[in-house]
Amino acid sequence: MTHEQMVHSILSMWQGCYSDEMKQIGQKECLEQAHALARMTRREMDTLKKGGIDEDTAWTEARFICMVPPVNPDDD
Repeated sequence: MTHEQMVHSILSMWQGCYSDEMKQIGQKECLEQAHALARMTRREMDTLKKGGIDEDTAWTEARFICMVPPVNPDDD
């Protein structure tokens, strides 16, 4: 899975589950968070692949990292 595919998956999931939160946070912040989560997920996938598993299995195992709600930086 490419970085852009991961970002798209994250944003699609957020739109379906957290559309109100996305509106409060704003498009720019949501996109930045989605890219950060995609990078973290890719690092985990690469680590898993070093252990001998394939790309698809690595995605299946690592995707939980990016399937979290967006965070409002203004919330304490």
